[in-house]
Amino acid sequence: MIGYPQSVAARVLLKLYLSSDHVSVATGKTVAVVISKNGGAFANPSAGATNATEIGNGWYYVDLSTTDLGTLGPVIVRGTAASCDDSEYFDYVINANNGGLAFLDAAVSSRSTYAGADTSGTTTLLTRIASALTITGGKVDVNDKTGFSLTQAFPTNFSALSIDATGVAKANLAQILGTGLTETSGQIAAGFKQFFNIASPTSTMNTVTAVTTATNLTNAPTSGDLTATMKTSVTTAATAATPTVSLSAAAVTAIWAALTSSMTTVGSVGKLIATNLDALISSRMATFTYTAPDNATIGTISTAVSALPTANQNADALLDRTDGIETGRTPRQGLRLMLAALAGKLSGAATTTVVIRDTNDLKDRISATVDSSGNRSAITYDVT
Repeated sequence: MIGYPQSVAARVLLKLYLSSDHVSVATGKTVAVVISKNGGAFANPSAGATNATEIGNGWYYVDLSTTDLGTLGPVIVRGTAASCDDSEYFDYVINANNGGLAFLDAAVSSRSTYAGADTSGTTTLLTRIASALTITGGKVDVNDKTGFSLTQAFPTNFSALSIDATGVAKANLAQILGTGLTETSGQIAAGFKQFFNIASPTSTMNTVTAVTTATNLTNAPTSGDLTATMKTSVTTAATAATPTVSLSAAAVTAIWAALTSSMTTVGSVGKLIATNLDALISSRMATFTYTAPDNATIGTISTAVSALPTANQNADALLDRTDGIETGRTPRQGLRLMLAALAGKLSGAATTTVVIRDTNDLKDRISATVDSSGNRSAITYDVT
């Protein structure tokens, strides 16, 4: 067993032997793989039905995912194939965070050369080491107060390192930037908080998406002015915009009450109206040739037009025109006979009397006496 860290993908090897003698290695087999996690029922891996991949000489492998190895405890990988003994592999899934360190901690604490080991199990190895560290003059000193000590000099370009009680290394801003800083006390820290202390920031250093207050455009040609590109954009937008003007009732009244004597600008709408409506329209008619309509004639035409037949009346007159198709047949009657002959029900075709119904199947439209050859000798019509 090697112990798999929890939720870390791993490859498992299986060896197969033929069931005929339990000794000969099995090659070229389709090996179905199932797994059991922490004593659970065997089931397919997270990828679904899975077959192992052959390596050679009876060896096969299967890759288990982080989900397959995500449950702490024993894990069994089982491979089965036709005519082969079952192949099983057993191991444990251990905690990925402290698995390795826990074994290391126990191993170190059991050593006789480390007299100051914490045997209570409540303090981790890193915490014990951190508590014994001191850094002085570019050197790190380890002294557990029990006689064991170690002094190691840092490289010449390595700055002093500060480690807190939990074993975390600390650094100041000068160490991060690699240069000394001169500032009024607390200003850099305050500015850092002002810029980054936002629960859900939306801006980046390249793109500002939200500005609460802008008091000046520092990159404009002059203080507070817009750039030339900005001015062009604003002008284009303002030109394309359609203004909406709403006048009060008093303003509208004042426009209509304006005296025409004040409308003197040539080419303006007001001047045009004042010039062309300077007299009653009725007084202008005398200056042009105008013949009043003959009302009597208009009345006669109106009476004649109202007496004209409608479209339906014209259609009915045509359909019911006497002898409109031939003597004794109007177009309407002819159309009824033709429609029945072409589309009506027919009976008695094998007899001497043939009857054809109208298309609504309400009456016998045509009745004909025929001989064995179908020749008609007498025909009765109903065209109503």
